[in-house]
Amino acid sequence: MRTATLGDLTLLIVLAAMYGSAFSAIAVAVPAVGPFALVLCRVVIAFAILAPVCLGRGWLWPTSPTGWGQVVFLSLFNLLIPFFLVSWAQLTVNASLMALIMGAGPIFGLLIAHLATDDDRLTPAKALGVLLGFGGIALVLGGDAFSGKSDTGWRSYAAPAAALLASFFYAASGLLVRRTQALPPTQLATLVLGMGGLGLLLTLPFTWSGLTVALAAAKSGHWLAIGYLGVVTTGLAYILRYRLIRTVGMGYFGISIYLVPVFGIAVAALTLSEPLSPTLLIGLALVVGGLLIARVSPRAANTPPS
Repeated sequence: MRTATLGDLTLLIVLAAMYGSAFSAIAVAVPAVGPFALVLCRVVIAFAILAPVCLGRGWLWPTSPTGWGQVVFLSLFNLLIPFFLVSWAQLTVNASLMALIMGAGPIFGLLIAHLATDDDRLTPAKALGVLLGFGGIALVLGGDAFSGKSDTGWRSYAAPAAALLASFFYAASGLLVRRTQALPPTQLATLVLGMGGLGLLLTLPFTWSGLTVALAAAKSGHWLAIGYLGVVTTGLAYILRYRLIRTVGMGYFGISIYLVPVFGIAVAALTLSEPLSPTLLIGLALVVGGLLIARVSPRAANTPPS
Protein backbone atom coordinates (compact mmCIF):
# COMPACT_ATOMS: atom_id res chain seq x y z
CA MET A 1 0.00 0.00 0.00
CA ARG A 2 1.03 3.61 -0.50
CA THR A 3 -0.02 7.13 0.37
CA ALA A 4 -3.06 8.19 -1.64
CA THR A 5 -2.53 10.66 -4.50
CA LEU A 6 -4.83 13.18 -6.18
CA GLY A 7 -5.45 10.57 -8.86
CA ASP A 8 -6.55 8.09 -6.19
CA LEU A 9 -8.93 10.64 -4.72
CA THR A 10 -10.40 11.28 -8.17
CA LEU A 11 -10.96 7.55 -8.68
CA LEU A 12 -12.60 7.32 -5.25
CA ILE A 13 -15.10 10.02 -6.22
CA VAL A 14 -15.76 8.40 -9.61
CA LEU A 15 -16.34 5.06 -7.91
CA ALA A 16 -18.75 6.65 -5.41
CA ALA A 17 -20.71 8.14 -8.32
CA MET A 18 -20.84 4.72 -10.01
CA TYR A 19 -22.14 3.01 -6.89
CA GLY A 20 -24.60 5.80 -6.12
CA SER A 21 -26.10 5.74 -9.61
CA ALA A 22 -26.61 1.97 -9.44
CA PHE A 23 -29.65 2.28 -7.18
CA SER A 24 -31.54 4.37 -9.73
CA ALA A 25 -30.69 1.90 -12.50
CA ILE A 26 -31.88 -1.00 -10.32
CA ALA A 27 -35.10 0.90 -9.60
CA VAL A 28 -35.74 1.09 -13.35
CA ALA A 29 -34.89 -2.53 -14.19
CA VAL A 30 -35.90 -4.75 -11.26
CA PRO A 31 -39.69 -4.21 -11.36
CA ALA A 32 -39.68 -5.42 -14.99
CA VAL A 33 -37.32 -8.41 -14.86
CA GLY A 34 -37.11 -9.35 -11.17
CA PRO A 35 -34.06 -9.83 -8.93
CA PHE A 36 -32.74 -13.12 -10.37
CA ALA A 37 -32.75 -12.03 -14.01
CA LEU A 38 -31.22 -8.68 -13.10
CA VAL A 39 -28.37 -10.21 -11.09
CA LEU A 40 -27.70 -12.83 -13.78
CA CYS A 41 -27.51 -10.19 -16.52
CA ARG A 42 -25.30 -7.88 -14.43
CA VAL A 43 -22.80 -10.62 -13.67
CA VAL A 44 -22.70 -12.13 -17.18
CA ILE A 45 -22.33 -8.72 -18.87
CA ALA A 46 -19.57 -7.66 -16.49
CA PHE A 47 -17.70 -10.93 -16.98
CA ALA A 48 -18.01 -10.62 -20.76
CA ILE A 49 -16.46 -7.16 -20.55
CA LEU A 50 -13.56 -8.12 -18.29
CA ALA A 51 -12.67 -11.62 -19.57
CA PRO A 52 -11.13 -10.43 -22.88
CA VAL A 53 -8.98 -7.94 -20.96
CA CYS A 54 -7.64 -10.69 -18.71
CA LEU A 55 -7.08 -13.04 -21.65
CA GLY A 56 -5.11 -10.33 -23.43
CA ARG A 57 -2.88 -9.83 -20.40
CA GLY A 58 -2.44 -13.53 -19.77
CA TRP A 59 -4.97 -15.44 -17.71
CA LEU A 60 -3.99 -16.27 -14.15
CA TRP A 61 -5.47 -18.84 -11.78
CA PRO A 62 -5.24 -19.13 -8.00
CA THR A 63 -2.29 -21.30 -7.11
CA SER A 64 -3.57 -22.80 -3.85
CA PRO A 65 -6.77 -24.12 -2.27
CA THR A 66 -6.78 -21.02 -0.08
CA GLY A 67 -6.75 -18.81 -3.17
CA TRP A 68 -9.69 -20.68 -4.67
CA GLY A 69 -11.53 -20.48 -1.36
CA GLN A 70 -11.07 -16.72 -1.32
CA VAL A 71 -12.51 -16.41 -4.84
CA VAL A 72 -15.53 -18.53 -3.90
CA PHE A 73 -16.06 -16.54 -0.71
CA LEU A 74 -15.90 -13.22 -2.57
CA SER A 75 -18.24 -14.45 -5.31
CA LEU A 76 -20.81 -15.22 -2.63
CA PHE A 77 -20.43 -12.44 -0.07
CA ASN A 78 -19.02 -9.62 -2.21
CA LEU A 79 -21.18 -10.32 -5.25
CA LEU A 80 -24.13 -12.70 -5.45
CA ILE A 81 -25.69 -12.45 -2.00
CA PRO A 82 -25.54 -8.63 -1.68
CA PHE A 83 -26.65 -8.21 -5.32
CA PHE A 84 -29.72 -10.36 -4.66
CA LEU A 85 -30.47 -8.65 -1.36
CA VAL A 86 -30.26 -5.15 -2.84
CA SER A 87 -32.28 -6.05 -5.95
CA TRP A 88 -34.99 -7.77 -3.91
CA ALA A 89 -35.13 -4.91 -1.42
CA GLN A 90 -35.61 -2.38 -4.22
CA LEU A 91 -38.88 -4.00 -5.14
CA THR A 92 -40.06 -2.25 -1.98
CA VAL A 93 -37.58 0.51 -1.13
CA ASN A 94 -36.93 3.48 -3.41
CA ALA A 95 -33.48 4.36 -4.72
CA SER A 96 -32.89 7.27 -2.33
CA LEU A 97 -33.60 5.27 0.78
CA MET A 98 -31.56 2.33 -0.51
CA ALA A 99 -28.56 4.60 -1.08
CA LEU A 100 -28.83 5.91 2.47
CA ILE A 101 -29.13 2.45 4.01
CA MET A 102 -26.11 1.25 2.07
CA GLY A 103 -24.19 4.10 3.66
CA ALA A 104 -24.05 1.83 6.70
CA GLY A 105 -21.21 -0.10 5.05
CA PRO A 106 -18.37 2.01 6.50
CA ILE A 107 -20.11 2.00 9.89
CA PHE A 108 -20.12 -1.79 9.85
CA GLY A 109 -16.50 -1.58 8.75
CA LEU A 110 -15.58 0.36 11.89
CA LEU A 111 -17.23 -2.27 14.09
CA ILE A 112 -15.67 -5.18 12.19
CA ALA A 113 -12.21 -3.61 12.38
CA HIS A 114 -12.66 -3.13 16.12
CA LEU A 115 -13.52 -6.80 16.60
CA ALA A 116 -11.12 -8.30 14.05
CA THR A 117 -7.94 -6.25 14.53
CA ASP A 118 -5.70 -5.17 17.38
CA ASP A 119 -4.60 -1.83 15.91
CA ASP A 120 -7.86 -0.33 14.66
CA ARG A 121 -10.00 -0.14 17.77
CA LEU A 122 -12.97 2.11 18.34
CA THR A 123 -12.01 5.53 19.70
CA PRO A 124 -14.54 7.90 21.29
CA ALA A 125 -14.78 9.76 17.96
CA LYS A 126 -15.35 6.54 16.03
CA ALA A 127 -17.96 5.39 18.54
CA LEU A 128 -19.75 8.72 18.15
CA GLY A 129 -19.59 8.32 14.38
CA VAL A 130 -21.15 4.86 14.62
CA LEU A 131 -23.97 6.17 16.83
CA LEU A 132 -24.68 9.11 14.52
CA GLY A 133 -24.60 6.92 11.42
CA PHE A 134 -26.96 4.28 12.70
CA GLY A 135 -29.08 7.01 14.29
CA GLY A 136 -29.50 8.68 10.91
CA ILE A 137 -30.58 5.42 9.29
CA ALA A 138 -32.97 4.66 12.17
CA LEU A 139 -34.46 8.15 11.85
CA VAL A 140 -35.19 7.66 8.17
CA LEU A 141 -36.57 4.15 8.58
CA GLY A 142 -39.03 5.51 11.12
CA GLY A 143 -39.82 8.75 9.32
CA ASP A 144 -41.73 10.10 6.37
CA ALA A 145 -38.92 9.32 3.94
CA PHE A 146 -40.45 5.84 3.81
CA SER A 147 -43.26 7.30 1.73
CA GLY A 148 -41.23 5.88 -1.17
CA LYS A 149 -42.20 2.34 -0.20
CA SER A 150 -44.34 0.30 -2.55
CA ASP A 151 -45.34 -2.21 0.13
CA THR A 152 -46.78 -1.71 3.60
CA GLY A 153 -46.74 -5.34 4.74
CA TRP A 154 -43.92 -7.50 6.05
CA ARG A 155 -41.70 -6.44 3.15
CA SER A 156 -41.58 -2.91 4.54
CA TYR A 157 -39.51 -4.32 7.40
CA ALA A 158 -37.73 -7.14 5.60
CA ALA A 159 -36.49 -4.98 2.69
CA PRO A 160 -34.47 -2.50 4.82
CA ALA A 161 -33.12 -5.44 6.83
CA ALA A 162 -32.00 -7.10 3.59
CA ALA A 163 -30.27 -3.87 2.53
CA LEU A 164 -28.46 -3.58 5.87
CA LEU A 165 -27.36 -7.22 5.60
CA ALA A 166 -25.99 -6.55 2.10
CA SER A 167 -24.09 -3.55 3.45
CA PHE A 168 -22.61 -5.73 6.20
CA PHE A 169 -21.48 -8.37 3.68
CA TYR A 170 -19.77 -5.72 1.54
CA ALA A 171 -17.91 -4.37 4.57
CA ALA A 172 -16.85 -7.79 5.86
CA SER A 173 -15.75 -9.16 2.49
CA GLY A 174 -13.83 -5.95 1.75
CA LEU A 175 -11.33 -6.97 4.43
CA LEU A 176 -10.64 -10.18 2.50
CA VAL A 177 -10.05 -8.26 -0.75
CA ARG A 178 -7.18 -6.45 0.96
CA ARG A 179 -5.60 -9.75 1.98
CA THR A 180 -6.03 -11.46 -1.40
CA GLN A 181 -2.69 -10.46 -2.92
CA ALA A 182 -1.92 -13.41 -5.19
CA LEU A 183 -3.88 -12.06 -8.19
CA PRO A 184 -3.93 -8.61 -9.83
CA PRO A 185 -7.16 -6.64 -9.23
CA THR A 186 -8.57 -7.15 -12.74
CA GLN A 187 -7.88 -10.88 -12.62
CA LEU A 188 -9.44 -11.20 -9.19
CA ALA A 189 -12.55 -9.23 -10.21
CA THR A 190 -12.96 -11.34 -13.35
CA LEU A 191 -12.57 -14.62 -11.49
CA VAL A 192 -15.10 -13.53 -8.86
CA LEU A 193 -17.58 -12.54 -11.58
CA GLY A 194 -16.92 -15.76 -13.49
CA MET A 195 -17.42 -17.92 -10.41
CA GLY A 196 -20.61 -16.04 -9.56
CA GLY A 197 -21.88 -16.31 -13.13
CA LEU A 198 -21.16 -20.03 -13.21
CA GLY A 199 -23.13 -20.52 -10.01
CA LEU A 200 -26.10 -18.66 -11.50
CA LEU A 201 -25.94 -20.55 -14.79
CA LEU A 202 -26.06 -23.87 -12.94
CA THR A 203 -29.51 -22.89 -11.67
CA LEU A 204 -30.94 -22.37 -15.17
CA PRO A 205 -32.61 -25.81 -15.41
CA PHE A 206 -34.76 -24.73 -12.47
CA THR A 207 -35.22 -21.07 -13.36
CA TRP A 208 -35.31 -21.04 -17.17
CA SER A 209 -39.05 -20.65 -17.68
CA GLY A 210 -39.37 -17.75 -15.27
CA LEU A 211 -36.18 -16.16 -16.60
CA THR A 212 -37.35 -16.16 -20.22
CA VAL A 213 -40.70 -14.65 -19.26
CA ALA A 214 -38.97 -11.92 -17.25
CA LEU A 215 -36.49 -11.01 -19.97
CA ALA A 216 -39.18 -11.03 -22.65
CA ALA A 217 -41.03 -8.36 -20.68
CA ALA A 218 -38.04 -6.00 -20.67
CA LYS A 219 -38.25 -2.87 -22.83
CA SER A 220 -35.43 -0.79 -24.28
CA GLY A 221 -35.23 1.41 -21.18
CA HIS A 222 -34.93 -1.65 -18.95
CA TRP A 223 -32.13 -3.09 -21.11
CA LEU A 224 -30.31 0.22 -21.03
CA ALA A 225 -30.40 0.17 -17.23
CA ILE A 226 -29.28 -3.49 -17.16
CA GLY A 227 -26.40 -2.76 -19.53
CA TYR A 228 -25.31 0.21 -17.43
CA LEU A 229 -25.38 -1.94 -14.28
CA GLY A 230 -23.33 -4.69 -15.93
CA VAL A 231 -20.69 -2.58 -17.66
CA VAL A 232 -20.27 0.46 -15.40
CA THR A 233 -21.44 -0.29 -11.86
CA THR A 234 -20.30 -3.93 -11.86
CA GLY A 235 -17.44 -4.54 -14.30
CA LEU A 236 -15.58 -1.23 -14.15
CA ALA A 237 -16.53 -0.59 -10.52
CA TYR A 238 -15.17 -3.98 -9.40
CA ILE A 239 -11.80 -3.24 -10.99
CA LEU A 240 -11.61 0.16 -9.30
CA ARG A 241 -12.79 -1.25 -5.96
CA TYR A 242 -10.20 -4.04 -5.81
CA ARG A 243 -7.39 -1.81 -7.08
CA LEU A 244 -8.08 0.99 -4.59
CA ILE A 245 -8.45 -1.32 -1.59
CA ARG A 246 -5.04 -2.79 -2.35
CA THR A 247 -3.22 0.42 -3.20
CA VAL A 248 -4.52 2.89 -0.59
CA GLY A 249 -6.06 0.56 2.00
CA MET A 250 -9.56 -0.15 3.25
CA GLY A 251 -9.62 2.88 5.53
CA TYR A 252 -8.93 5.40 2.77
CA PHE A 253 -11.13 3.48 0.34
CA GLY A 254 -13.99 4.09 2.79
CA ILE A 255 -14.07 7.73 1.67
CA SER A 256 -15.73 6.64 -1.57
CA ILE A 257 -18.36 4.70 0.35
CA TYR A 258 -19.06 7.76 2.49
CA LEU A 259 -20.11 9.59 -0.68
CA VAL A 260 -22.36 6.84 -2.06
CA PRO A 261 -25.51 8.04 -0.23
CA VAL A 262 -24.89 11.60 -1.46
CA PHE A 263 -24.57 10.54 -5.10
CA GLY A 264 -27.34 7.96 -4.79
CA ILE A 265 -29.88 10.44 -3.43
CA ALA A 266 -28.85 13.15 -5.90
CA VAL A 267 -29.10 10.83 -8.92
CA ALA A 268 -32.47 9.47 -7.79
CA ALA A 269 -33.82 13.00 -7.38
CA LEU A 270 -32.54 14.07 -10.81
CA THR A 271 -33.41 10.98 -12.86
CA LEU A 272 -36.40 9.48 -11.04
CA SER A 273 -37.82 12.64 -9.43
CA GLU A 274 -37.76 11.01 -6.02
CA PRO A 275 -38.65 13.49 -3.25
CA LEU A 276 -36.02 15.00 -0.97
CA SER A 277 -37.95 14.94 2.29
CA PRO A 278 -36.60 16.73 5.39
CA THR A 279 -36.24 13.40 7.19
CA LEU A 280 -34.19 11.94 4.37
CA LEU A 281 -31.86 14.94 4.27
CA ILE A 282 -31.42 14.97 8.06
CA GLY A 283 -30.67 11.25 7.99
CA LEU A 284 -28.14 11.80 5.20
CA ALA A 285 -26.45 14.56 7.22
CA LEU A 286 -26.21 12.29 10.27
CA VAL A 287 -24.77 9.36 8.31
CA VAL A 288 -22.19 11.39 6.39
CA GLY A 289 -21.40 13.53 9.45
CA GLY A 290 -20.90 10.48 11.61
CA LEU A 291 -18.54 8.95 9.07
CA LEU A 292 -16.53 12.17 8.81
CA ILE A 293 -16.25 12.39 12.60
CA ALA A 294 -14.99 8.81 12.68
CA ARG A 295 -12.55 9.58 9.87
CA VAL A 296 -10.97 12.58 11.61
CA SER A 297 -10.54 10.83 14.95
CA PRO A 298 -7.16 11.49 16.62
CA ARG A 299 -5.69 8.24 15.34
CA ALA A 300 -6.82 8.86 11.76
CA ALA A 301 -5.63 12.47 11.84
CA ASN A 302 -2.13 11.49 12.89
CA THR A 303 -1.75 8.46 10.69
CA PRO A 304 -1.13 8.67 6.95
CA PRO A 305 -3.58 6.72 4.74
CA SER A 306 -2.59 3.09 4.61
